[in-house]
Amino acid sequence: ALRGEMRSDTPAPRRAGEPPPSLLHAASTITGPALGYAFILAVCVIWVGGSFLVESLEGQGLSPLLLTFICNALFVVLLPAYFLNEWMLMGDKDWRGWG
Repeated sequence: ALRGEMRSDTPAPRRAGEPPPSLLHAASTITGPALGYAFILAVCVIWVGGSFLVESLEGQGLSPLLLTFICNALFVVLLPAYFLNEWMLMGDKDWRGWG
C-alpha cells in the first residue's frame, strides 16, 4: 500500500464528537480467523449452557425421549420465521418458496 493510503480493511477514523461504534457494529466487522474463533466460542457457550439445562431438566424428572422430542420440534418454529423473512425481502417480486 502507498504511504498515506487507507487500506480497505481498516476502519475510517472517527470525527470529533462522534460516538464510538456500538458493540454490535464492532462484532459485525469481524473477519478472517477472528470470525472463526468467535463461532467456536459461541458453539462452546451454547453446548455448555445446553448441558446444564438438560441436566437440570432431567433432574426434575423429564424423560430424555420427551426432551429430545421437544428440542427437535422447536426447529419447526424457525421455518415460518425463515419464510416470512424471505417473503418480506422479496417484496413485489415473485416468491416461489424453495426455488
